[in-house]
Amino acid sequence: MENEIAEGFLAVVDEIVKAHNGLGLSDLYPSLKFIPVVTGFLPKLKSLHGAADSILGGILEQHRAKREEKIR
Repeated sequence: MENEIAEGFLAVVDEIVKAHNGLGLSDLYPSLKFIPVVTGFLPKLKSLHGAADSILGGILEQHRAKREEKIR
């Protein structure tokens, strides 16, 4: 179970690194705020953020549950 979670998190982190790798059009023209939306970078980044948030939230819930078991 923990290996699956770790592999999923590492896959998301790998995708985030790949998304930020290199020079993008929005890096050349930072004042044009619509470029990340048009190129699809912003929606992809939001999706990856949601995936990472979901995985980390699950990890936190597991730790809270273990802590509650120790208290009882």
